[in-house]
Amino acid sequence: MSQPPALVLPDTGEVCLLTPEAMAEWWRAQGRKVCQFRGRLWEEVRPGGYFQPIHPLARLRKDEIARPRWWAWGFRAAVADTDRDFANATLPTQLLANLADYDLGQLPPRRRTYLRGCLKAVRLVRLDRTLMEEQGFAVACSSIRRTGYLKVPSPAEYRQSLSADFLRPEVVLLGGLVDGRLGGYIVAYAIEGTAYIERVLIASEFLDYNITTGVVYQFAQMCRRHGGIREMVYGLHSREDDKLCQFKEHMRFSVVPVPSRIYLNPLMSHYVKWRQPHVHYRMTGLP
Repeated sequence: MSQPPALVLPDTGEVCLLTPEAMAEWWRAQGRKVCQFRGRLWEEVRPGGYFQPIHPLARLRKDEIARPRWWAWGFRAAVADTDRDFANATLPTQLLANLADYDLGQLPPRRRTYLRGCLKAVRLVRLDRTLMEEQGFAVACSSIRRTGYLKVPSPAEYRQSLSADFLRPEVVLLGGLVDGRLGGYIVAYAIEGTAYIERVLIASEFLDYNITTGVVYQFAQMCRRHGGIREMVYGLHSREDDKLCQFKEHMRFSVVPVPSRIYLNPLMSHYVKWRQPHVHYRMTGLP
């Protein structure tokens, strides 16, 4: 099969790996709760004491995994290959497992067309703080109101989040400009050989420009050039959102059940399964 013609991508700089300590600094600046346990840094990701490592796909050894706090009602952690027998669940991850081979030929024809169209109409750039202060808030509010995934921030909350994102130079803010206007952006990073897309925010009026396709592909190529990044994560499987799942699959982020160790207080497990079955699925990997 012949390869599609190569793309000329813009120069958006390099990706530098975050250390766990630098990532903890970034998380704390966002107001997240981080603690250290058995040599690993953990984040309280749900109120009342549900934890995961701040590097969610770090494959932990058996002796590194336990409740980070005695009062925790739950935790999850990916398990090292050498301790796969210790796994009792899976983490349903949208994963690009072989970043080294990810190029234009990996995408389906229609997605390649969308990508080429994006690159013609949109200028992909690394975002600076001035532009984000001037235009980022409107983009964030428009995106969140449309998707409903997060709470619409107040101006003060947006400024706090922005300050945290620019605290560490390793954090990548990659956006798309249409005639000088910011249409959307991603916040992404890489740690210990794994890249993560942390946030994707696209203003509703710019959806037809396929900015998400452009910035995700561009960030993947930046990580690919690094040489030390082997895989890329685009969140967990949001099975309740068919369109989002289809998009991720088209971008070749497949649902991969990563062997994991979990603990859930039985009462909390039943409660979450009753009230939020999709959340329970992402915690356990169980349908």
